[in-house]
Formats: sequence, C-alpha cells, structure tokens
Amino acid sequence: MIRDKNKKLVFGLIGFGCGIILSGIVMIVVVLNTNIYEQEISIQYSEKEQQEIKEQLKAIQTQLAQSTSLNESELTEQQLIQIDQINEKILQDEAAAKELPQDTNAGTIVTVHIPKNATSEKICKILEDAQVISDAKDFENYVKAQKKTKYLKDGKITLPAYGTYEEILELIAIK
Repeated sequence: MIRDKNKKLVFGLIGFGCGIILSGIVMIVVVLNTNIYEQEISIQYSEKEQQEIKEQLKAIQTQLAQSTSLNESELTEQQLIQIDQINEKILQDEAAAKELPQDTNAGTIVTVHIPKNATSEKICKILEDAQVISDAKDFENYVKAQKKTKYLKDGKITLPAYGTYEEILELIAIK
C-alpha cells in the first residue's frame, strides 16, 4: 500500500515535470513566432508608409503640373519648401535604389534549412541561393574573420533577406 502511494506520487511528479517542460516548449514557440510576426508587421508598415509618401509626392507633383499658370512668385514660401523637400526625397530614393542590387528582396524574411554538420562554405552557399546574402565567398571570409566558422547553427532558421553580415551572423552563430 505504501509502495502504491509512492508509485502514484513518483508518476504524478514525473507527469507534472513533463507538463512543465511541454508548456515551456510551447511558450518558446509562441514567443519566437510572435517576434517573427512583429518583424513582418514592422517591415510591412514601413513599406506601406513609404508607398503613402510616394503617393503624396506624386499627387503634389500632379497638382503642380496642372497649375502651369502659376509662376514661382505666386507660390507661398511653404509650398516652395514642400517642393524642395519632395525633390530631395525623390533624389534620395533614386540614389538608394541605385545602391541596392536590382534583384534583391530587401526587407523580406527568408527561412532556410541548414543541414547538420554543414561546413561554413556550404552554409554560405545555401544563404546565397536563398537570397539572404549576395556573395557567399565574401560572407564566408567575414565569418572566418569573426572566428565563427565552427559555431554555426543547423536546422530551420529565419533570416532577413540581404541583411547586414553582422545581423545574419548574429542569427546563425551559436552564442
């Protein structure tokens, strides 16, 4: 009878421990998914915000083009400042677009699968193929310089497309 109570107690404690472990795992998955979702929302919001600014700029430019009868002396100082700001923003956007590689998906999230025991060279090639980085050899040299070639994670990893080498290494390196 005492042994039965002890067995029940032991099995009860084991069950309780397993429940705590499982709930911890579920919590980790929920937190990780929430963080990824928040990153995607912030990326979408900033892209939406940029689109709204571009639409406003186009609307103002259209208004200016339609009012060809106006000359600069008839424009208010605030309107002239807005025109200058719009032109400056357009030039900045064009310059930024020229700096980015034409085929990038900057701002998007990419999920890659790194095989177990993969070499740093293989991992860099996987990242290049998934458009996480633009040059596998350059990134591999960066990883070597940081002395992290033997400390790279395996498995399913979510990364920003064309993030900085520092960001990507931080996400794929074992801490």
